[in-house]
Amino acid sequence: PATMDSSAKRALFDNLGANEKLASELDSDIRTNKKDDWRGDRIKEKGLRSIIRKHVPDSEVERIFNLVKEQKEY
Repeated sequence: PATMDSSAKRALFDNLGANEKLASELDSDIRTNKKDDWRGDRIKEKGLRSIIRKHVPDSEVERIFNLVKEQKEY
């Protein structure tokens, strides 16, 4: 879809059951609320997991977190 205009959004879209709305909302929430230099900082990573948890079931949080961690855009 045209709204999946970045590689990070496309990765979320592909891994969230092709749910365009969910991928866009999660991408926006991550970009708005993540802390700078969050990779490798346990407290900041915990905060990012909390953001993700608002959008996906608990069983999916770690998988989506690892996906987000691999995206350089975040």
